[in-house]
Amino acid sequence: MLDSFDDFSLASGLGGLVLLRLEESLRSPSIENCQILSVELEKLLRNPRKDLSLFYGEGADLWLLNKYLQHIPSSTLATELLVRYQKWKVRSRQLLTLPGRSELIRGAVGFGVLGRSMKDDEFLEEILTYFETQSPHFFRLEDTGDVSSDSGTLSRVTDLGLAHGISGILAFLVSYEGSPEEERARRLSEVIFTTLAREAEAKKLLPKFTPDGENSWHQGWCYGNLSTAYALKLAGSVWETKKYTVLADSLWEAGLNFHEVNLREIPDHLCHGKASLNLLSALMDSLQKFPMNQDRTKKEGGFLNGEIGVRLALLRDGRFSLSRWEDLLLLGRSL
Repeated sequence: MLDSFDDFSLASGLGGLVLLRLEESLRSPSIENCQILSVELEKLLRNPRKDLSLFYGEGADLWLLNKYLQHIPSSTLATELLVRYQKWKVRSRQLLTLPGRSELIRGAVGFGVLGRSMKDDEFLEEILTYFETQSPHFFRLEDTGDVSSDSGTLSRVTDLGLAHGISGILAFLVSYEGSPEEERARRLSEVIFTTLAREAEAKKLLPKFTPDGENSWHQGWCYGNLSTAYALKLAGSVWETKKYTVLADSLWEAGLNFHEVNLREIPDHLCHGKASLNLLSALMDSLQKFPMNQDRTKKEGGFLNGEIGVRLALLRDGRFSLSRWEDLLLLGRSL
């Protein structure tokens, strides 16, 4: 299953395999593992795509290459990274003039995660300015296909989740701590907190969308109480804001109560499965464990919804892996 892919993306294709090979080579250094990693990375880099996003496009390739270089230096690849990143940034700026592009998976938060990994303070300031233009509602562009496309319909609902919504923005805003833009980031965080607190007061289980959203059974990384609780706990801890941590604890408890009833229905994978729940639980210092049944894993190879993500999760011992692949899900900053 891991020998062939229909696409080159990080979320569901070859990019995820490169990440797994990197983790394996760091855990078991050998000439063979390094050669396998090098071949897969070369294949990925020689197949450029129009999509710019962090999980489905060139943003993923650049993030992976940067991660590779942090562990295996190469002057040739370092030069390639800088050249390609500058070209990518020019194209991504064009999309930051359009509404509804705030999210992690296919939008500005994902761009920011890459910018943060490249230590590009100028671009990070542009990302923050974009968030300010989208506040307070952060309406989402639906059915875009990919981030290179201008098509789509601007919905009139606000997504609350980490993967596609304001919880992801909140978690990313914390990474501005200590920067000249920290106060601006805090102001935006207050706007997001107000929305989350209102929804939490109305419903114990957060819906995917507001207004008029139904309770979500996705109590995982992508949507739901547990990942939103993590984002709030992160912001509250870093910025020493008690109301954030109080709401985080309340949402976390409600999410765990949901899982006590529905645990058997939850898959193993990262997106909204047990692999990410165990990661969140470790970071929240929770004693809750989510036993994984590998025989029930979706039989596909992807990072988010398949075998690669499960393998990476099983390789992790302690809070973080050697490659720190978790930075993709935690937006570059963690508790």
